[in-house]
Amino acid sequence: MAVFTPLTEKDIQAVTDEYGLGPLESVRPIAEGTENTLYRVDTTEKTFVLTLYETSARAQADHLPVMMAFQSHLKAQGIPCPTPLETPGGDTYTTCKNKPVALWPFLQGTTLEEKNIRDPHCHIAGVLMAQCHLAATDFPLSTSNSLSLKNLKQLHKSCEKKASDAHLSLTHTLGQQLNYLSDRPPYDLPQAMIHADYCYDNLLFTSEGAALIDFGFCCEERFLYDLALALNSFGFDEAGLFRPTRFHRFLSGYESVRPLTLNERKCFNEEMRRSAARICATRLYDALHPPKTGEKANRKPDPWFARLDFHIRRHELADYS
Repeated sequence: MAVFTPLTEKDIQAVTDEYGLGPLESVRPIAEGTENTLYRVDTTEKTFVLTLYETSARAQADHLPVMMAFQSHLKAQGIPCPTPLETPGGDTYTTCKNKPVALWPFLQGTTLEEKNIRDPHCHIAGVLMAQCHLAATDFPLSTSNSLSLKNLKQLHKSCEKKASDAHLSLTHTLGQQLNYLSDRPPYDLPQAMIHADYCYDNLLFTSEGAALIDFGFCCEERFLYDLALALNSFGFDEAGLFRPTRFHRFLSGYESVRPLTLNERKCFNEEMRRSAARICATRLYDALHPPKTGEKANRKPDPWFARLDFHIRRHELADYS
């Protein structure tokens, strides 16, 4: 269960009271979260999702307003995504147990398991991502990437200190790739605010399309980095094996709205490596520093190192055919 901070009904009622909502009918934890505490909250009026933001760089007060403003900006431009409820005083979040907490509308739809991903899902998700990128170009605010190469190197150092024999090879591979990526020449690539965690389990699919949820990692970054993260999610199976049809259906859906630039094509493999290295680093860190509760404890690094190895053996977009 994704409950890192257990809340009682009394705690949740206190939060909903701040928003002027009706009495609670039921509350139950939501299992899908990996970073924050989530509850489904049914009131006499409507159903909501309560998100309690756990202590991390992404939960600080300077990030949440930008994240919420970004979602409102996308929503205003027709992107299906939730926007936060406001208190009568106009606040988009409050506090509970000394942590930020927000209420969101409960959206209808189904999150996918990897085994249930089909080609149409990939096309729909690719189109939606490109639409998000175009909609983000005039968003005036920004927040930095908390999982930049610099930060990933810090995670890697922590992993080196705790790596057992079972993880030494993975730790070495990660270090090599982070050094390789750090030495790459800079390219001028299109960027703006991105979702930065555009995985198949962060979309809600319906018969009419899909809605994007969980913007906790959003930041200003290269569009190609966002695309690479998504391709690493949709284009590989649970074991980290390449699924070329899904991969290219997502990419063709994306390019039907926003074709890649020449420089993006040149940097394609680099960004596939960088995005895979990000998940390798965070999952390896979690494996070596296991959390006491939550779904993160079961998210193993090996399938992502399989992806990284796949990218190491390729050099350009044409190698992904």
